[in-house]
Amino acid sequence: MSRMRCVSVIVVTYLALFIDAAGFAQESHKEETEPKVRDAVEISEFNVNFPPMSRQSIDYLFDSLRSGGAYQAPEPQTSQVVPSNVPGFWAGTRASLDSEVGAITLRFKPTDQARLDSATSRNPAAALLDSVDVELSLDLGTFTIRPLKAENPTTRAGLVVKLLDSRITPVLTEFVKGFNNSGMYFSWPPVTRAQARKAWSLLICPRVPRYVQERGTKYSRLELLRSPYELKEAYFSISGSVSSRMSPGEKPERIAITILPTGNMPKAGANRDEVRSLSPKLEVLYRPMSEFKFFKIPPLDGHVQEGILAKIETQNAAGYIRRQYQSHVVYIHRLDEPSPVPVIIGDYKAARDEGSCYIVSAQRNVWNEYDRVTEGVNPQNSQ
Repeated sequence: MSRMRCVSVIVVTYLALFIDAAGFAQESHKEETEPKVRDAVEISEFNVNFPPMSRQSIDYLFDSLRSGGAYQAPEPQTSQVVPSNVPGFWAGTRASLDSEVGAITLRFKPTDQARLDSATSRNPAAALLDSVDVELSLDLGTFTIRPLKAENPTTRAGLVVKLLDSRITPVLTEFVKGFNNSGMYFSWPPVTRAQARKAWSLLICPRVPRYVQERGTKYSRLELLRSPYELKEAYFSISGSVSSRMSPGEKPERIAITILPTGNMPKAGANRDEVRSLSPKLEVLYRPMSEFKFFKIPPLDGHVQEGILAKIETQNAAGYIRRQYQSHVVYIHRLDEPSPVPVIIGDYKAARDEGSCYIVSAQRNVWNEYDRVTEGVNPQNSQ
């Protein structure tokens, strides 16, 4: 056979393999240490990086707060579009990330300008607290906000939002007065218990209330001014267990699981395992190698996204592969734009509201990618 004809046969053979794989991109084996970017999620050997909260997600939260409609966060990542029969290859395959985020502590501290103004002021009322903590926690039936420096002892014990299965609660917007100008308001959108388990978001706006006498009248108006405190640090713990199993078959099938934390979470020990058998099943735990600690909020961009990612790869006897990704992420995002909610303190509705706000959100997400490998095929034997 001539050299040109041999080359043509090889090209045709590879095209046939490509078509037989239902249009999936065939990838050569790559080391796990090679950084990858999929759907804007960056995956490396020991860590994962998630993109910031999208503008779509922010606008959706604002719309829900304005309208009072049920909050159902848009998914940040979506599955690969494949022929309709492909997901059917995985009937009977089960995979799950069982994860929990502990109480989230937000630590606000005075801005540099506020510290300077306080140091040069002779007014005792200008004194500032070293830090102001707010704790957020979600359990089966409630979401609790604990402003630990609130003036009211009852409020310090917690603002509780009841979560119901059958209906949504109204928008909750509550201003909490705090010691030494550490007041702030919180706005929680309507959400069911089941939806809050998948995704929840809270708007937090530190403010200083001021009552201004209207000229020529006996009435006052309420203004909410920029707070001397800004969000500097945050803390939470997270646990995770990843499991997968495939239905019994006549030929060996494979499961590989990797669990990865983000950069501010403790590194994971023994975070990858693989099994190949006639009835494979596998479980991998997130085992932190150090303690959870407070991490800083970048002062310039003002956002972080921290959590864990599970990569669950299943391969059937025909060489078809599904890579399922399951994530649980806490987003913190600073905003310097008008708040979407009206604020009322006592009998006064704020006529002015200025300053930074923060969105704190926790979200679970699942998305899939598909591929196929062909093993033991020698194109030169397919002439």
